[in-house]
Amino acid sequence: MLAAVLLDLDDTLIPRTQSLRAALCAELESEIVVDRLMALDAGGYGNRADFLAEWSAASGEARDCTSPGKAIAEHLRPDEALLAELSRLRDRLFVAIVTNGSSFTQRRKLRASGLDTVVPEDHTWISEELGMKKPQPEIFRHACAQLRVEPSRCLHLGDQLEIDVQGAREAGLQARLVRSPLDAAALRALREELR
Repeated sequence: MLAAVLLDLDDTLIPRTQSLRAALCAELESEIVVDRLMALDAGGYGNRADFLAEWSAASGEARDCTSPGKAIAEHLRPDEALLAELSRLRDRLFVAIVTNGSSFTQRRKLRASGLDTVVPEDHTWISEELGMKKPQPEIFRHACAQLRVEPSRCLHLGDQLEIDVQGAREAGLQARLVRSPLDAAALRALREELR
């Protein structure tokens, strides 16, 4: 029987790509430049140095590794319906977040989206803080050990096949691919399915 649901953050619980595009569109006039930057970003997995250099050149302002996270967080708002469904899910199972990224950036996005009010800090694991990252099986096993739940009784949801699904399965978890950021209806359906 399932005991825990582990969730990726970017483009699983929050609309990272959409928020970054909104931030770039608000700042830059050229849709072509925005499209080029989004291609360089590659959902956060592109060449960070090239992305930051091109963004700096296009905006006329120096950008550093914290700039994308700040821009994304500025365009996030709490989704009260999603937060309510997460709370309902948490009433039955452990709910946790396993995410790659820097502590500063990911924690800023958690606060901006209101997720930090539903998922406790001790149920949120960020790769930079742990010194390991998805798809390494160790990060998933670490989360399970901290929750005191066997990996086979955990379901991980994420938007990256190799990073989320294959990594979780290699660690012994159940896993599902998320094709777009979760909303309240998707979480409600999951909660009903897991009854």
